[in-house]
Amino acid sequence: MQSFFDRIGASDTTTSTSWGLTLTTASDQLKVMRAAVEPGNVLDAQYVEAARNLLRHVDPTQTWGVGSGVQAEDMHVENKNGWIPDLDGTYNSVGYVYREDGSIEYAVAIMMQRGGGDQATKDTMQRLSAHAYETMMHTTE
Repeated sequence: MQSFFDRIGASDTTTSTSWGLTLTTASDQLKVMRAAVEPGNVLDAQYVEAARNLLRHVDPTQTWGVGSGVQAEDMHVENKNGWIPDLDGTYNSVGYVYREDGSIEYAVAIMMQRGGGDQATKDTMQRLSAHAYETMMHTTE
């Protein structure tokens, strides 16, 4: 994985022996998301489709975060969330918002530490996502 991160310019990401303990930044997570969902960027189209399929079929209990602020019916979200509440309360939500025709509007990465507990952190991430949606859609329409 480290060679993939290096290849896409995710220079602030360092792998660990355990996937959940990889050190990264929100900026690098956006680079990973772009590499995973933009055909020809790094991955061949078949791998991009496989990645997008995984992102669009997230367990319903894990749809908090990036997608929670999207308000238009013709907009959709594909995302991946992660958390390690027992260590230091680290949470992340990374994904992108796209239109019915498949065109990507924007990508978002939210990372938080010590957010006041599981639900409080998720609530904060959802407010940040809603703000991102309002801001991005205001500037793109």
